[in-house]
Amino acid sequence: MNRRFFIIASLLLATLSASTIAATHSQQPIKELSANREYMSLITQNEELRVEEDSISHLISAARSEYSAMRDTATLSSEEIDRFDSYIIDLEQQIFDIRTRRGAITSRINNIEQEWVLAQLTAPTPSTEDIAEADTVQTDIGQNIDVANTATDTLSGSVVEEIPQRITYRNLIDNECFTALSAEDIAELRRSEQNQRDLTSLAEQYKELHSKALATARDYRATSDENSANTLYDSFGELSQRMEELSSKIDRLWNHTLDSKYFAYNYILETEHKYDLLDSSSADFTSMQMECSSNDGIYSSDALMHYAIGRSTLLSYERDFAREMGLMEAADSLSAALDNLPHIEYRLEPLELEKRLFLDYSPITIGRTNFYNASNPLPALKVYEKGTIYRILLGKFRSKQPMTLFKGVQPLYIDYDSEEEVYCYYAGGFATRREADEAQQFLLDKGFKAPEVCRWADSEMKNITLLESSDEGNEGDSPIVGQRYVVHIETDAISDQMRSIIEQTAPKKSISRIGGRFMVGTFTSRADADLLLTVLSEAYPDCTVTISELELN
Repeated sequence: MNRRFFIIASLLLATLSASTIAATHSQQPIKELSANREYMSLITQNEELRVEEDSISHLISAARSEYSAMRDTATLSSEEIDRFDSYIIDLEQQIFDIRTRRGAITSRINNIEQEWVLAQLTAPTPSTEDIAEADTVQTDIGQNIDVANTATDTLSGSVVEEIPQRITYRNLIDNECFTALSAEDIAELRRSEQNQRDLTSLAEQYKELHSKALATARDYRATSDENSANTLYDSFGELSQRMEELSSKIDRLWNHTLDSKYFAYNYILETEHKYDLLDSSSADFTSMQMECSSNDGIYSSDALMHYAIGRSTLLSYERDFAREMGLMEAADSLSAALDNLPHIEYRLEPLELEKRLFLDYSPITIGRTNFYNASNPLPALKVYEKGTIYRILLGKFRSKQPMTLFKGVQPLYIDYDSEEEVYCYYAGGFATRREADEAQQFLLDKGFKAPEVCRWADSEMKNITLLESSDEGNEGDSPIVGQRYVVHIETDAISDQMRSIIEQTAPKKSISRIGGRFMVGTFTSRADADLLLTVLSEAYPDCTVTISELELN
């Protein structure tokens, strides 16, 4: 942006700032917003309520003066005292109600004016005539304020005298001490006010998303249906993404609010040499930051936690600032806001969801030979993208075979190998090699001639039986070639329990000792070596387990 843009933007913001400051007695409309019916109606309502509030304030003052004079002369009966008290309390309640209504109206007026100012910041550069007209509008506003300051009204039959000029305003930023700031800093402060309104809504939105994500995670862990689980997992991912976006927005708005407000208030206090409040606010800010830091990483959103913890510190500082500057109406308003600060639940548990592997582990049983038929066809083999599963290959055939050939083995699956052009029949599903070996022996006992153990690791299949028999067949004159893997275990001795784990996870693999370590192998498959490494590392976390790779030529 060029220098001319900033000069024009400053003129526009200065116009709004001047009208806002003048509105301390009577909020005057911005001429360019005169076509906005809501805005003009709010201006009118606000002025009517202002005059009514000042009139009631005058009546309270007069009643208190009369009460004081009569009390000094000791001419008041208990009934008269009660009547005075009731009258004054009733008037004060009326003022409270009026101020509550004015607070809502003023907030909406400020929002409309802020939106207008921000729109002007990106509007085309005004001409000289436009700037001259803006000056005229400011002059007209000043004249209107002079007229408003002499307004009178009648309430409860009493004639209200000239309304005294008010000194402070419930809206902290609208007070005269802020004229020490630049137009840009004022704009940042107003944007911070909007940020704080937005943050309350964003915090509530985050909590709702967290609740939905928590319920989705529970449903995901409970479901036994893979399709439903995948849908729930995707939904959880979408909710998590939206929560991250909300958290980032909360972090950005809250940091902007802190930076803008602390800069402005500290600058004014520094200018006014009010160092005591500067020191105490700095100490409070440091304590707030330390509390936030001590909670980082504990809950679902650090940004939400920072905002929930820090907002009372900021509000307390604003209240103390208002008191220090003699802005008592603003101080009272901020004090009431502190007392009624809504609770924000930020202690939300972090949500993580690990994707489940719906692997169909099924032991082999023997049932009816006609279990698979036209109404219950033989299912196709399912290959999983992730995870490890063992199955038993019963045979390969050029054509499909009758079910009687497989002697009632269940579960049974069929797969077509397009490279070999054969139909493959597999039985069972097992999580470990030991279970697969036991199933293989079970089938041998039932009369199957050559059942073979096959393993799928992340969708890659290897026939373990053929690979191992190939290694054994190479022990003669034919050299062993290709990659092999060895698992190294750094330990002084292998216990019986560790030896049992190795034999179960990697059966038929030799265990040898060289120097200060043990070696298990060799493995033709890196996945088998990785499996043993994982099992040993989990069982013995203090033991170092590694894998080395050999290239045999």
